[in-house]
Amino acid sequence: LSSSWINGLCELPPGHFVAYDINSMELKINKWFDLSAAYFDSFTSEKIGRSCSSGANLSRKNLFELDSTLERVVEEHCLSDVGCGLFLSGGLDSSLLASYIPQRANLKAFSIRYLNDPFGDEVAVAGRVADKFGIELVTADFNLFDYNLESCVQRILGITKFPFYNITILAQDFLCGLACSSGCKVVLAGDGADELFGGYPRYQATLYHDYVRSICLGNPFLLNLLAKSLKGVASLLGRKKANHSGRRIASFADSLLMPSRDLHSLFLENVPAKFLVDYSISHEYNSFFDIDDFWSIPPHCVSLVADMMSFLPWNLLKSSDLSSMYNSIEMRVPFCDRRLLPLSAKMCSTSVGIRRTKIPLRKLAKKRGLAFLSSHKKRGFSPPLRTLIDNNYDSVHQCFADSSFFSEFIDLEYLLFIERSQFVEGLDCSKQIFSLYMLKYWWDQFFEGKVLNSSCSFL
Repeated sequence: LSSSWINGLCELPPGHFVAYDINSMELKINKWFDLSAAYFDSFTSEKIGRSCSSGANLSRKNLFELDSTLERVVEEHCLSDVGCGLFLSGGLDSSLLASYIPQRANLKAFSIRYLNDPFGDEVAVAGRVADKFGIELVTADFNLFDYNLESCVQRILGITKFPFYNITILAQDFLCGLACSSGCKVVLAGDGADELFGGYPRYQATLYHDYVRSICLGNPFLLNLLAKSLKGVASLLGRKKANHSGRRIASFADSLLMPSRDLHSLFLENVPAKFLVDYSISHEYNSFFDIDDFWSIPPHCVSLVADMMSFLPWNLLKSSDLSSMYNSIEMRVPFCDRRLLPLSAKMCSTSVGIRRTKIPLRKLAKKRGLAFLSSHKKRGFSPPLRTLIDNNYDSVHQCFADSSFFSEFIDLEYLLFIERSQFVEGLDCSKQIFSLYMLKYWWDQFFEGKVLNSSCSFL
């Protein structure tokens, strides 16, 4: 069992179940699913290892097998004695699931529109997909509780009880409530596709990293010169509110001076480890991947497998579980079906390219009449976090002013840096600010003896 922040309370790890033996009066923890056995062992097998190292193109055989397996998996996941639905963002993953929905399932699709979102929404794309496959689409507007930061944090803590979840859980919660009010008790979601088939930009970044270092022949002078130039470009781009490229380029610039095996934590972390007072968190994270031959696989595959073993079960799927149970909904994730894991392993090295991510899924989408999504930028149901933070300067400033709390965990100079970057220089540090604000809010509520019940209602 994993220890929690409350003495005497533990949580059951993902992939385990607990049983009480009435004869011995012992509580036994059993593992019902082993990711390393289902995925990693297949990935590092001799046959697949050669395929990865050679950078072979995606074979028609593998693509056909993925197509037929997805068809069976989605059809089975649609079986239900009660109303069934689909969370349809208009992105590649959920749209591809929609293409496999059998017509006899007669399910509804649900999508979300954020009010005052500078990035716009994908409801129009979701509607186009729904019309193509004869699915009824239900949409609703959500304004993040009038863009009130405290209300958003209250809602998240009311669901999770702990402050280690990102704001996307609010979208999941909203959609689950919408589905429940529409008579659906079972919903399908596209969770897991990014981790299994290489959907995040950080996977591409590792490819760029090795490519650029090979061009520079590992020369420290050239790499330093290039890193400084890229940081200058990142600073200019980061000042544009609608542009996330600045942060990505800055991270890539930092990566040029690092070995491949350290890239995943660099591209993933919200708060750089060098600003943490206690380094045990970073050490514990790195020790999580002490697996034989883990670092011998291609760098971008290391990052992908690391996400599958950490972020996917411990954050993303856990958030889905909590938000769905909170609304009395059963959420099913076809992409995480165990029959797809070996296929994902076979395609790992060919899922990500210099120009594209999720290459196998994009090929399937084109085959199933969704070619217009091939160049569609990734958005999903992510709320407009930057707008939320920008609208709550007073709350953030008051929170960060409590140096007595933050000094126990983080360098106070970092607090001043991200606050100034966000509100004065116009850079985007909203993820870091949101994480730290929620931690402080939770801490205050917990030690003041307040019960974390959400007073906010969606529908």
